[in-house]
Amino acid sequence: MRRVPPEVCAKCKGYKLLCGAKRCPILQRLNAYRRIRRSLNRPEAPSPPSPLIGERGYPKVPVALGLSPYGDPKLRDDPRTWIRLKLGIEEIANLRMEMLNPFIRFDTRRPEELLKGDLLWGAVSEKPVDVEAKLKGTPRPPTFDGLLAPIGPSASANEVKITSNPKVDPLIERKAIEKIKAEEAVFELLEWNRDLYSIQKAFSVGMFGKNKRLVPTRWAITAVDQIASKFYKKKILKANEISGIKYGEYSHLGNIYKVILIPGPPSVEMFEVWEPGSLWVSKEVIIYNFEGPLPTSKAFDQSDGGFHALKEGVLETLYRYNVKAKVLIVRRITPEYYIPLGVWQVREGAKESVLRALKGPDLTLNEALELMKEEVIKNSRTLRQKGLNEYIPRAKE
Repeated sequence: MRRVPPEVCAKCKGYKLLCGAKRCPILQRLNAYRRIRRSLNRPEAPSPPSPLIGERGYPKVPVALGLSPYGDPKLRDDPRTWIRLKLGIEEIANLRMEMLNPFIRFDTRRPEELLKGDLLWGAVSEKPVDVEAKLKGTPRPPTFDGLLAPIGPSASANEVKITSNPKVDPLIERKAIEKIKAEEAVFELLEWNRDLYSIQKAFSVGMFGKNKRLVPTRWAITAVDQIASKFYKKKILKANEISGIKYGEYSHLGNIYKVILIPGPPSVEMFEVWEPGSLWVSKEVIIYNFEGPLPTSKAFDQSDGGFHALKEGVLETLYRYNVKAKVLIVRRITPEYYIPLGVWQVREGAKESVLRALKGPDLTLNEALELMKEEVIKNSRTLRQKGLNEYIPRAKE
């Protein structure tokens, strides 16, 4: 999160909110931490499931399976339901921070070790599984991350095992057995309309590939977003172009998504505007990225996980409607987004903005630009592309 001077925290004590946040993130983490500590006499609890693979110490990394000591476990790892229920930032953050993450270190080169205690199958179960953990350390407080959903308290464990029967998708199970490239496995699962979030979990716990490996969750999310985007581009390149220029807008969780769709091949251009006082920044910051229409096209900044999530959301929505378009999208992050929730909200926000655009009327380019009202796009690559003149209204003779 945005670094706040210690003297500000000392004066504020979480009460005056001198940093500008609506709620003190430090106190929220501590409250979740205290509640989890009170539940340590219950080391057995259901998991959504919510596997988490870290990076520290690679190739021997921490592997956790989040426990939900109370409440509906499935709701704690279900982004689409969070959107459908219109949960707020604090509600989502608390759902995540109230999970306990007991972890054991495993060698990424030996994913079969996760078969001990049924952790491998439990991590990709379609229904919650019961987990028993024997902790050997004191839980550490929750953490926030720009890419991952908030992470609840974590603690080293001597043992973590599944005590109920996991229900695994037969197709995912079959892909885990086959000796095919991980990309090919993801393609086939998408072809059969499998859930992206389930694919990310299976990818992370090393179920795909000729030489299977555990993949840290952060890396797996971005890798699957990139593979899925490549899949959708291949599919929609032959689809019909949209009927005309369209505009859509969607706001949630302190983020505003504005999109212009233009007939043409499926390129994606993003302007990400961090407003003064929002997470990480004290003054306005603009992040730019672009990726061309071919499945082999590369983003200007390939390390930008947020862009890959946004791009996946955009292309998946075009694929569902079997159309193609050039996409210009502005993501505006306001000070209302004061707790980082992860790139899932970028993916879902992009989907909804494109969906609203597709359902809207055909517009002239000038009409779309007037609705967007964003000076930041004045140097847009998409708007400079040859052939747009035909969409700009001509003066009456």
